[in-house]
Amino acid sequence: MQLFIKTVLIGLGVLFAFGIGYEVVDRIRSAMKNIENDDHHRG
Repeated sequence: MQLFIKTVLIGLGVLFAFGIGYEVVDRIRSAMKNIENDDHHRG
């Protein structure tokens, strides 16, 4: 039973970390797009 709880906790932790990582990557991508757009407007 303890092993099952550990497996569930690890699974949740991985999903949680993956979700945060995806969110961060998404924000960085949109930020880079904004920077590119700014450069085009200036040029």
